[in-house]
Amino acid sequence: MMIDYRIAKTELEASFYLTNSTVLRGTVFVAEYAGRHSGRQTLGDLMVDTVAMVPLVDRRGHFVLVGVENIVAAEVDHRAAALPQLVVNVPVHIDAAGGHRFDGALLLDQGAGDRLSDVLNAAAAWLPMETPSGVAWISRRHIVTARPRT
Repeated sequence: MMIDYRIAKTELEASFYLTNSTVLRGTVFVAEYAGRHSGRQTLGDLMVDTVAMVPLVDRRGHFVLVGVENIVAAEVDHRAAALPQLVVNVPVHIDAAGGHRFDGALLLDQGAGDRLSDVLNAAAAWLPMETPSGVAWISRRHIVTARPRT
């Protein structure tokens, strides 16, 4: 007997920067209620909660499963980011796997400090970063170099 439970999902437009230098853009599906905080699941929550594959419908309407281990960064526009209000901005330039480059500010919880070396050596696997085009969650393991911006 198969039981078919479904959790209500909301569509979210996102971009995935991959280790093979490509960028996939399309729609991902997030839960209406997050397990870690009040409100909707964010793209950052999805990245942390996903074990192996993220489902995406690309802009041509094709269903694609994206391997989390090969995602360098996942990005949404500013309106869809749903970040906490109390954050510290750490300006940075990041060169990442696949030749991807990100300029912006890492977004840290208030009181987390602002030294780049402390941030990058912290336990978080995905680091939120405000970029000119939105908010990206950068995979710490795919960062090649990081330089403070002044």
